[in-house]
Amino acid sequence: MGSRGTERVTLGGAAIALGTAVTCLLFGMVMGVAAGSVSRALIVLVVSVPVAALVGAPLAWLTARLMAPVRHQWWHIVAFAGTGALASAPMALYLTRGQPEPFAVLTLVPAACAAVGRASIWRLATLHDGPSHHANAERPGSHGV
Repeated sequence: MGSRGTERVTLGGAAIALGTAVTCLLFGMVMGVAAGSVSRALIVLVVSVPVAALVGAPLAWLTARLMAPVRHQWWHIVAFAGTGALASAPMALYLTRGQPEPFAVLTLVPAACAAVGRASIWRLATLHDGPSHHANAERPGSHGV
């Protein structure tokens, strides 16, 4: 994630890709099941991947950057859930015209999917114990590189 000196949790590219994939696939499956058919599920999945890439991934990156100083990963999961809910709220408001129950579903499902996506990479995060770390500190699997 970089070396600002205050990061206590860092993620590599593979972790980010996996978390994004889990979030997108879970969202596509849940919304597809809610749509009631396999073909609709595939349509939702195909539509959700570009949206996740263009909107969700940058917001996830920003959330990860803001949460990097926080060592306790449960807070990361909560933050990702909040980001998922906030990011989906404008579209959910537009699609549901403010009806409370559908609005709640269309904001809570992405929130839950984002939280599960972040939780899925819990063990791939590198934790740093001190208030700061050296940019070239050895990380698991890096062999000092």
